[in-house]
Amino acid sequence: MNTKLRVLMISGDPMVLEGGSAVSGRLSVYGKFCEHLDVLVCTRTAVGERSLGNLHMHGVVCTSILGFYRAIIVGEGMPKPDLVTAQDPFFLGTVGLFIARHHRIPLEIQIHTDLYDPEFIRFNIRNRFRSFLARFIIARAGQVRVVSNRIKKNLSEQKFAEGIHISVVPVPVTLTSLPTMSRRGVGERLRVLTVSRLTAEKDLFLALDAFALLHKERPESTFVIVGDGPLRYSLEAYAERCGISSFVIFVGAQKDVTPYYHDANVYLSTARYEGYGLSLVEAALCGLPIVSTDVGVARELGPSALVPRDAQKIAQALTAPFSSPHVPHSLVCTVEESARQIAENWSTLPPPPTTPRARTPLWFLVKYVASGGMATAVNLSFLYILTEFFSIWYVFSAGLAYAAAFIVSFTLQKFWTFHNGTLTRVRSQFALYVTLGTFNVFLNTSLIYLIVESTGVHYLVAQIGIGLLIALWSLFFYRILFANP
Repeated sequence: MNTKLRVLMISGDPMVLEGGSAVSGRLSVYGKFCEHLDVLVCTRTAVGERSLGNLHMHGVVCTSILGFYRAIIVGEGMPKPDLVTAQDPFFLGTVGLFIARHHRIPLEIQIHTDLYDPEFIRFNIRNRFRSFLARFIIARAGQVRVVSNRIKKNLSEQKFAEGIHISVVPVPVTLTSLPTMSRRGVGERLRVLTVSRLTAEKDLFLALDAFALLHKERPESTFVIVGDGPLRYSLEAYAERCGISSFVIFVGAQKDVTPYYHDANVYLSTARYEGYGLSLVEAALCGLPIVSTDVGVARELGPSALVPRDAQKIAQALTAPFSSPHVPHSLVCTVEESARQIAENWSTLPPPPTTPRARTPLWFLVKYVASGGMATAVNLSFLYILTEFFSIWYVFSAGLAYAAAFIVSFTLQKFWTFHNGTLTRVRSQFALYVTLGTFNVFLNTSLIYLIVESTGVHYLVAQIGIGLLIALWSLFFYRILFANP
């Protein structure tokens, strides 16, 4: 294992910058297994820097597209690392990809949620966009690290992930102690527990519906919810409407959840999707019977009750007799064990394919502009020839000229500007290239119309300004598309 690596981690967790937090403590352990660990923290409010031994944390405010560029610039300006690891394949992965390509170093992508679970994709439009963006980022990573076999299986089934090394490193268990559980006796008061963020994908409204049905049969039962989040007040109001607010206890976020596992006698999870499910593992280690939807590692916990998303069946399962779940050794690791396994993966990460750089940044820019200019010339020439010499209908001629210009532009940008001579993904690259180009045409037309009509700016001035902005945005896209064949 190579412990002389300099690693740059891209994180979105603001707790990294807080002294004494569990996250910063875990990262300091990771730092023991490499020469230097820089953490670039991209959040809404985190700014400043902290150092802890060979661990250095840098906060960058990222609330807009400017923050995205700022994160890339800060990351590229740091001392050159040996590899980049990003904590998700979305925004953070995109930042990591730019930095990795800038330094010509390997990129590791971390995945902590089940991106290709149908429930994740169906949940909302944002998740659909995320899964699409993740395809693009993951396909250009040297390695992917996931937290469960479930994620690995679903990811391995995706065609774009063929040939990518996927490693599984479970989330470290940090319980202060493992209490000895008292078995639930016949007629004993039922104490249901959930440890979760109070967010939409956890679907605690379903949990409250199930508990409301349970409470009618077992009026002595209680439901403790540990955790906080944006839906707390909505959930409290919903419990009030269901008439169970006196028996549902919201205790908020807790640094130590061990006492709550000790007091409960059944654990409930109603999440729509889950990458791992740390609370499921912790509950199982404490000997709690588990009732859960089929998410994360629930299937691997032995005789836990897997239930459909139905309040009646969940309520019935909560009163069924259970044996204690079995926790496979592969699901349990300490922070030290996790850090050692991660460091071993880093030391075997293959270098990215090398492609020659342009001779100078100015020469690169000249080639980029010339390629676009050549495509424009082809478009106008084809349009003129098809309409004037062959008398082809203008709309049809414009479509043919547009297609010819795309082919010329794609060929020049790929093979000349970016020196990307491989053909392994040429079809998918061309499809993405055409998609961006079509989007840019609509964006250009819409912005020109709005600016000219609302401000009275001359059409030519508006066209030049908007054209430069679109060219800049496209350049960032092309750097990703063509940098790693």
